[in-house]
Amino acid sequence: MKNLLILILLFPALTFSQTAKKYFKLGNQKLDSAKYREAEEYFSQAISLNPKYADAYHKRAKAKDLQGNYKGAVADLTDALVINPKDVNAYNERAFINLSALDKKAAIADYDQWIALEPNSPIAFQRRANAKYNLKDYAGSIQDNTEVISLAPKNINAYANRASAKWTLKDYEGAIQDYKSAASLDEKYTWIYYNSIGIVKQEMKDYKGAINSYTQSIAIKADQATYMNRGHALLKIGDYKSAIEDFTAALSLFKDTQIPNSYLFKSNIYEAIGEAKSLGGDYENAIKDFNEAIDLYPEYKEAYSNRADARNHAGDKDGACADWNKAANLGYAPAKDNISKFCK
Repeated sequence: MKNLLILILLFPALTFSQTAKKYFKLGNQKLDSAKYREAEEYFSQAISLNPKYADAYHKRAKAKDLQGNYKGAVADLTDALVINPKDVNAYNERAFINLSALDKKAAIADYDQWIALEPNSPIAFQRRANAKYNLKDYAGSIQDNTEVISLAPKNINAYANRASAKWTLKDYEGAIQDYKSAASLDEKYTWIYYNSIGIVKQEMKDYKGAINSYTQSIAIKADQATYMNRGHALLKIGDYKSAIEDFTAALSLFKDTQIPNSYLFKSNIYEAIGEAKSLGGDYENAIKDFNEAIDLYPEYKEAYSNRADARNHAGDKDGACADWNKAANLGYAPAKDNISKFCK
């Protein structure tokens, strides 16, 4: 009789558990079908039958997150942590939501908890490094990326991210070394790291060094942005002919796309060609390129100002003053000085 009583008492619990799992399975199916509201309802039913169903809290949090209910998602992950305070996935997921939409400092605290539970996890340190970078704690980001590298010496992202943080703090040599390390580890994107090194060197005003790095990048992959970067570095050393060649190469690689505002990049290329020609004294052809830039982007204030300079040198004072006035009206402050100087 006693054994029978035990079986009778256990039977309802087993039934509730099985039913909760059924709702959980249905919730997953709806989640996979992008029916997030229905998925949330099924997970809620599973939780109502089994309030300690941690996986259901996780999945309901995901459904809420995908619906934009970030606070609700965080609350569910907090409940999951009440059930299991050592649930590193809950800390990770809650941190991600907080970092993306709610409370970046709370995200750091969650990554701290994750690291306390798994002190040898390079992923945990890397996530915290990224969060610190977003909070502009660049020194902290460098420290965490250094920890990632000590745990996973071939982690490419850690070198690249640490380089970016060092660059922001004007540790140019440190940034260059980290980009070189990333380049040595990542054959697929080596050209990107050489391009980055070139940008850092250009910021250091080491224009010849920048040109060499851009040349290394282009030798691996002919990319229009790298041609543009090298062209601007060539302008800095007065090699206008080579700069025009690079800007023209960038233009030849340009393909009209459906990407929003792609016309701005094409306009920028024409403006750069015009600037190089103008600096080289070819004002007539420079004006034609500035015309192309302005046709593509009629609000291009720098192009108006540069066309004004070319027109002024070509002897078209009225045209120059009209362009400087247009640039000034668009908010380009330097044009006002030229108006005062040349357009009295």
